[in-house]
Order: sequence, then structure tokens, then C-alpha cells
Amino acid sequence: MMFEEKKNYFDLFDHRAGDMNSRLKNALKLILIAVIFIGVYFFIDRLFLLKSKEGILQMHSLYKQDENTVDVLFVGSSHIFIHVNNGILWEEQGLSSYDLASAEQPFWISYYYIKEALKTQKPKLIVLDITTPGVRPVDFQPENWMATNNYGFKYNKNYYDALKSNTLEQSFRRLLIPLNSMHGRYNDLREEDFTDPDNSKVYKGFDSREGTTVFEEAPAVKGITGREPISEKEEKYLRILIEYLKEENIPLLLVSSPYVLDAKSQAKFNTIFDIADEYQVPYVDFNKLYDELKLDFTKDMQEDLHLNKMGNAKYSSYLGKYIKDNYDIEDHRADEKYASWDEFANFLRQDNARFYMSQISDINVYKDLFLDNYENVKMGNYKEFIKGDSEAIDTYIAQSSLTKYFYGDSNNYTVFVQIGPDVVNISDDLHSLLNTLGIPEESLRPLEAMVFKGGKCIYDTGDKAFRKSIDRSCGSLLFAREEDEYDEARYHTRLQILNEKHEFSESGISFLIYDESLKRVVDEFHIEDAGSEIQR
Repeated sequence: MMFEEKKNYFDLFDHRAGDMNSRLKNALKLILIAVIFIGVYFFIDRLFLLKSKEGILQMHSLYKQDENTVDVLFVGSSHIFIHVNNGILWEEQGLSSYDLASAEQPFWISYYYIKEALKTQKPKLIVLDITTPGVRPVDFQPENWMATNNYGFKYNKNYYDALKSNTLEQSFRRLLIPLNSMHGRYNDLREEDFTDPDNSKVYKGFDSREGTTVFEEAPAVKGITGREPISEKEEKYLRILIEYLKEENIPLLLVSSPYVLDAKSQAKFNTIFDIADEYQVPYVDFNKLYDELKLDFTKDMQEDLHLNKMGNAKYSSYLGKYIKDNYDIEDHRADEKYASWDEFANFLRQDNARFYMSQISDINVYKDLFLDNYENVKMGNYKEFIKGDSEAIDTYIAQSSLTKYFYGDSNNYTVFVQIGPDVVNISDDLHSLLNTLGIPEESLRPLEAMVFKGGKCIYDTGDKAFRKSIDRSCGSLLFAREEDEYDEARYHTRLQILNEKHEFSESGISFLIYDESLKRVVDEFHIEDAGSEIQR
């Protein structure tokens, strides 16, 4: 009888243990499902998130910066990320700067951006652009700008507080989850959404603008001394921001960067400068320094609100010198820890060269780029920018890149050349350019194809049809010529980069220039054999 009782006891124990194991397994399954669900959600959330250089990528890349390497933190609206060229600040003054800016950024977002940045950085100076109250005086941003201003944050208290300060109460809960705002991007997804190439330590927040809008006169605001009020919310957060940085013992500089502003906007900036005076915070009103900047409103504006490449070069050069003269900030150009600033400066320089090349229409100007002495335009020497001579700046931008690379310091540029089947009489100017490139007269045969790298010919063929793979750092380029399937007398020459094809003109002499730093074709044109005009 006792044996039966023990047996029943153990059976009951085994049954309860089995139930416990079963419940544990079920709990683990639920946890696993929850983890998978959360992982999938965050993947979709980040995939659909707009990869915007108007605030989101600026914040994402800030998280990639090594701790305590950002000495000058620029905060504010697009007047920061379009106007402040980190490459020029680095090459001229050795300033390790970062543009933590977003579109039409209000002071409450500036405050939370700074709080987030100070988790990993201890800047020697924070520069705050004050443009937004003069351009968009609103207490809550519209949803499109809210997204670019708020969705770059990691999910933390600053994200929550910044979003709450920037949205109406009835919209806050919906907008707290970015996917609620971004799910409509399904049909707009591109390769960049999966690779996110600019989300890196190298990117420092700057995003230049091209093109020019002509303004015959500069804004006449120098004599405006009146005041216009800013909103209670703007003033509240400006004061909170100033007091916070005083507690953190970090110097603050207010700036109003140049644009085509009106008298009312200038009067609002005067009010902001009064607040700065209360706290003994220094400021620079660049809308009263057009002459000092050598700013030309017929050439230097992309549109009424923003400077173009020429304008931001002048502004950045002056601003960098002002900071270096007035603040004790170390030059890090010789420090390997700051190599990412070198890399970004090189990228920006190459992009300027690309833009300049695309504007050239005279063959002799192109030739001069190859012939100029590199020692006279050495990297980092931006004297022409300081002079403010627009034409000299144009030439400098291109020479500082092209001359260096065509004279063997680097294999950055690869030049593809094709002699068209109809080339007979070559102009003296075209002969001169070809000789400069190292193309001898005896090579000028119809359908001749050549490739130059580092100033040397690495491929030369007189064959009618060919296929040549050109090695490069991230793969290879396919340079090829094929017969026309419908006309045996015609041939098609092309350059293929992954799925991107570039066709060479069948007439004249064709040129195509590939930039290794930018990993893209930066110029392609042809010149008729008897002419001197570049045709694109």
C-alpha cells in the first residue's frame, strides 16, 4: 500500500514537472516570437525611414563619430548644412567640425540636438545659426519637416521630448512611431535605402547646392536697427539652450548666415542678438558683412535662401578664420585619429572639381587644368578663396584636384578616349589637348580607343571591336565596342559601371572621366575634329 502511495506521488510530481516544462517552452516560444517581431519591425522602420540629408543622416552619422573628436559643433537650419563646408574648415584651419543641422530647425530642436550630441562629444565651441525665426516663425513644424528634424534620433528620452516639443498634442502618439508617417514610401524605395551609403563616420553633415540665381543687388539691411518680436516659445528655448551650455561650460557663438532677407527678418535677428547680449554670448551677423565675405549676389546664391558652391566656400573660409582667431581650438590635421575629416575633405574637393569640369566649354581651359604646376596649387592652400576672386576660385577648385591626379600623385582619375571614325582634320587646340594627355599623333587613327590612368596610357587599341576590363578599387569598369547588329559599318563604344551604361559619341573625339574617390563618371564630352568647343 505504501509503495502505491509513493508511486502516485512520483507520478504527480512528474506530471507537474511536465506541465512546468511545457509552460517554460511555451514562454520561450512567445519570447522568441516577440524578439523576431521586434527585430522585423525595427528593420522595416529603418528601411522605410527617409534617408534625408536634411536632418536624419546628420544625426545618424553623428552617432558614428569617435567620442570627443568633434571640436566645433554647428547646429541650426539648412543654413548650416548647406553653407558650412567642413572640408574647407579642416583644410584651412584644421578644425574638426560637424554640421548637426536640419531643415528649418527651430530652437527647441537645436536644444535637444545639442543634448544628444553631448552624450558622446565635448565640443570646444558650439555655433548656433539663428535663421529659422526669420524665415519660418512657427511653433510646430509641418509633418514633412518634423520627420527630418526628429526621426534621426535613437529611441530615447531626447527623442521623446524633442518630438513632444515639435508636434501638436493630438498628433504626438501617431507620430511617435516613424513607420506611421513613412509607410507610404513603399513605392519609392531605392538601393540607397538598403545600403545607406552616407550613414558613416566620414560624413560630417554638409550637403552643398549647385546652380545660380542672379540677384542684381545685395539685401540692404546694414542700417536696420529696429526690433521685431520672436514667439514666446522661440525665446523660451533660446534662453534654455544658452543657460544649458553655460552650465556645461561650453562656449556658444550665434551666427546669422547670409541670404536674401527682408527688413522684418533682420529686425527679428536684432531681437535675438539683444537676448545674446543679456547673457554675454558673442554673435556675428554675416548679413552685415557682405563686403568682408566678398559675396557676389549675382554669382554666389543658389536661390534666395541658400548659397551655392561658390558662396559657401567664401562663407566657410571667413567663418573658419574667425573661429581660429577667436577661440583656442587645436589643429588636428596631423593626427591619424581624425583621418575621417581628411577623407571627407577629399570627397568635397573632388565633388567641386566634378562640378567645375561640367561647366567648361572651352578646350583650352581643359588643357590648362592638365598643364598647371601642381606645386602652385597644393592641397589645403585656399588663398584664392580668401581673396574672393570668383574666377580664380573656379580655377583653383579644379586645379587642386585635376593637376594633382594627372601628374601621378594618385590613380584617382581614369580617362577614356575614343577617336571617331570620321576624324580627319584635327584643330590645333585639339592637337594640343591630346599631346598634353600624352596621345601621340601617330595614334590618331579612326576608331582608336585609349585609357589613361595617373597620366599614363594603360590601354590602346586600333581594333574595331574590343572588350577591356579596367581594374579599380571597388571592382572593374567594362570598356567595350561592339558592331551594330543592323549595320556592319557602325560601331557602338560604351563604358559600363555595374548597370550604368555610358555611350560614346560616334563623331569627333570623345572623352569620359571616371573619379575613383567619388566612384562615378564625373565628365563626358566630345569635340568635333576641326573644332575647339566642348559638346555635351
